[in-house]
Amino acid sequence: NCLMSDQSPRADYKYRAQFLGKDVPFFMGPEAYAKKYNLAIFYGRVRKVARSKYTAELVPITLHPQETEEGWITAEYIRLMEEDIRNAPEHYLWSHRRFKHASN
Repeated sequence: NCLMSDQSPRADYKYRAQFLGKDVPFFMGPEAYAKKYNLAIFYGRVRKVARSKYTAELVPITLHPQETEEGWITAEYIRLMEEDIRNAPEHYLWSHRRFKHASN
């Protein structure tokens, strides 16, 4: 099974975090679902290695979600996503309105 995440929920979501220097809301659904059903969480890392050639890697965030503090899984997801963006900003879709609910 796979659960995708979108970083642009409504501004009134309870989990807010720094993302690329902006305070933005994040969905907690994937984390809540993983904790409820005790499902391992992986981050999908895709990297361009050559023209039209990519590698994909599943990076484990946690194999035991019920043992993590609330917000930890989402924070780790944010950290990994920021790391990928900083390493290859040219592959990030900057035209999307990611920060429409940012508070700074």
